[in-house]
Amino acid sequence: MGITPVKSADRTLDIFELFAAEPRGLTISEISDRLGLARSSTHGLVHTLAARGYLVQDGGGRFQLGARLIQLGLNVVDRLELRSAARGTLERLVAVTHDTALQDPERRTRRAHGSARELTKADALLEPRKGATRGA
Repeated sequence: MGITPVKSADRTLDIFELFAAEPRGLTISEISDRLGLARSSTHGLVHTLAARGYLVQDGGGRFQLGARLIQLGLNVVDRLELRSAARGTLERLVAVTHDTALQDPERRTRRAHGSARELTKADALLEPRKGATRGA
């Protein structure tokens, strides 16, 4: 048995997805028309999202995605295990290119030379390994 979606949550997500494709923003009427929602419902949802910082309104009555969404996105990025996610790809890159592949999301100048094993200890810069030869 499937979970019945909550209508207001579904509509809110539809609004976010609509805005993602509209960089110039949308009015309440445009949102209502495109999603087939009553203007009163759209008004309430949009103004609630704006009050919480998820949407911002310009002087012409158009709404756009707000900074609060960026904050949420950055929270997710902070929790991602970039090293774990990238490890296999970087090890294959080392095997194919015979170069050293280093993860350095903070762009530190730290570098390591050697095997793919050392790769996991380093913190994405590419640099030829000393004495490495290119080719198969």
